[in-house]
Amino acid sequence: MKTDLPFGSYYVKELATDEHYILSDSKYPFTFSYAGQDTETVEIAVNDGKPIENKLIYGSVSGKKITENGEALGGAVIGLFKADETEFTKENALMTATSEKDGSFSFEKVPYGNWLVREIEQPEGFVLDETSYEVKISEVAQVIEVEIVNEYVHGNIKLTKVDEDYPDNKLTGATFEVYKDVNGDGKLDDGDELIGTLNETSTGIYEMKELLYGKYLVRETKAPEGFELDKGVYSVFMKKMKPPTR
Repeated sequence: MKTDLPFGSYYVKELATDEHYILSDSKYPFTFSYAGQDTETVEIAVNDGKPIENKLIYGSVSGKKITENGEALGGAVIGLFKADETEFTKENALMTATSEKDGSFSFEKVPYGNWLVREIEQPEGFVLDETSYEVKISEVAQVIEVEIVNEYVHGNIKLTKVDEDYPDNKLTGATFEVYKDVNGDGKLDDGDELIGTLNETSTGIYEMKELLYGKYLVRETKAPEGFELDKGVYSVFMKKMKPPTR
């Protein structure tokens, strides 16, 4: 920079910078003194000739992972992605975090700019949240809060009761109890929890809907008139989004 300054002491200070960076409040002093009559131009090296650096603006993301009932949810893998990302995988994430038992997760030192927060892996028994949460870091030490909700996996039990000798003959009037298989061993034990009975929705069709992820047991407690009771206990594992049937 060229300027016509009178002799004296001065300092250089930054007045503006790129929006991505923190404005420096440092002062760089220098002295402009007479260098002799044969010198037309005096070059002065500010900061001893070393570059004057600006620090990039960083913020952070503070997140909370909860169930649809508002309970804290640990074990979810969350990623921070570029704003234009379309493939949300661990490999494409700039950072990843796993939610703690209290549901908390965070990303530190997130640079200035626009980003996406997205769930990569959901805890077992829950539906993956495919929402992309937009965050923008524009201030020093800015904290952006994000809350991500997971819905439970639900499913239905559907059972068809037929005549063993004439399978096309559907049987009405049976009663089936449904138990929560507490220890998951596939057997009806004293500790298993009775949650209700199947509803006969049409002739020979028995159903229970909106069951949460997990293992269940079904047994017949009343046979259709004129038929013997089926003493079997049937295990059902509710693990997929599509309703399982039996």
